[in-house]
Amino acid sequence: MKRGTVRGILYALVHFSLEIACFYFIFNRFGTSQFWVLFALLYDCLAFVPQGIFGVLQDRFPRLDLGSCGAVMVITALILPFDIIGFVFICIGNALVHISGAHYTLCDVDGRLAPSGIFVGGGSFGVIIGQLLSRTELVIVPLVLMTVSVIIICLIRRSVSVSGRADGFDIADKNMPIWIFILLMFTAVAVRAYIGYAIPIAWKSSALDSVILFFVMGIGKMLGGVFSDIIGAKRTAIFSLILSLPFMLFGNSNMLISVIGVGLFSMTMAITLGALVSRLPESPGACFGITTIGLFIGTAPAFFILPKTLLAHQVTVTLLTVTVIIIFIFSLKGDRKNDK
Repeated sequence: MKRGTVRGILYALVHFSLEIACFYFIFNRFGTSQFWVLFALLYDCLAFVPQGIFGVLQDRFPRLDLGSCGAVMVITALILPFDIIGFVFICIGNALVHISGAHYTLCDVDGRLAPSGIFVGGGSFGVIIGQLLSRTELVIVPLVLMTVSVIIICLIRRSVSVSGRADGFDIADKNMPIWIFILLMFTAVAVRAYIGYAIPIAWKSSALDSVILFFVMGIGKMLGGVFSDIIGAKRTAIFSLILSLPFMLFGNSNMLISVIGVGLFSMTMAITLGALVSRLPESPGACFGITTIGLFIGTAPAFFILPKTLLAHQVTVTLLTVTVIIIFIFSLKGDRKNDK
């Protein structure tokens, strides 16, 4: 198995467990609140935005064990009877574990995107399972999973000593001014995040439908990293987005057609991250933080503004997807034969 892949798989399990725990907590404690939208928005803000700060901290001190600290905070939140304090612990703990995962799946992996793609994809499976589990009082399940996650993180730390640099990535156009490049990648992440909410999915009407949707998202994120290493990041990004469009636009009433589009669309997740670390190899944590802040900026408007008709959904998805394709065309480096 190639360098970093085992770390990617292990951190995918950690990410899976983390999202189960976090979404169990949020839905179990606040799911019936009249202020649900506010709590959901605050969760996204407090879990995503601080990752920029924690990312810089992890870059500055590579041996700092943010992952274990974050996992323990999540465990504490699940046990605490105080909802608001637990809410803050869950959000910050989530952010810390994410940065740790980025650190161990971007550094010393020979420029391969598969490890980070696998890590990121693992969370999608946990999101929906956590939501469904929140309807019960089986808090023991996320507690056990997070305890196992602490053990996994500690074992990774004991067995692997990473440098703190994400050297080897070479998928970005390095002639573009760095701040313009960062802005384009940030825009691509934010726009893609909003598109995720704008895809017409009238077929999703049951818990099973939701499980299938989130599982396909996770598989798509994982395969995006894998295919980028095989055929190149630029080809993967552009072809997956172009191919996804007709499936997303015309799958409103057909689950099979729609999930094919969603899976293809999700494949670009790891590519924007890989592009950023191609330009900033000394700052993998900060790069990951840039993408998570972009996720928040993209998802926040979806709480208040979404297309109202099928045609409006289709036009919005088309225009925004084309925007992301154009960004990738001009900001990603042309692909060569890949021997990673």
